[in-house]
Amino acid sequence: MPINFNVFVNFFIILLYIFILNKLIIIIIIIIIIIIIIIIIIIIIIIITKNSTTSRRADYIKISSESGQQCCQQNSSKL
Repeated sequence: MPINFNVFVNFFIILLYIFILNKLIIIIIIIIIIIIIIIIIIIIIIIITKNSTTSRRADYIKISSESGQQCCQQNSSKL
């Protein structure tokens, strides 16, 4: 009788370990997915801010070059 009881207890402990490990694996997978999503969001934000700053810079260069051309045209018309 004690042998059977011992086997039952061991089997129960093994089942408990498997259950805990499965929960841990699921939790670890969820954490990894959350980290990946956060990294993707950060990359998207960086890309968006980079594009907006480069477009602003391009606009500024365009405006300054246009004003420079107007200056040149005014100076040449005075001559």
